[in-house]
Amino acid sequence: MAVVALVTVGVGLIASLLPFLLPGTFFSVFGAALNNRLGELLASGLGVGFVPGPLVAGTSDSASLTLGGVFVVYVPLLLVLTIFYRRR
Repeated sequence: MAVVALVTVGVGLIASLLPFLLPGTFFSVFGAALNNRLGELLASGLGVGFVPGPLVAGTSDSASLTLGGVFVVYVPLLLVLTIFYRRR
């Protein structure tokens, strides 16, 4: 189960990095959609409304993860899943 979660989070990380690594290409559309959805969740989950900053950028009605936001979301998830997988 941990392997499936680890692979899913890893694929999500790669997809989220595509808009920064390959801007303007067809493949970056998938990552941009994922970053928009995660940015909106992060902005609404903070409870203070939308505040542009180092993690989330955009306008008042649309938010998107920045490169720093991508790493803040995915790296802790990957670390926890890797530790959990190695203990089993």
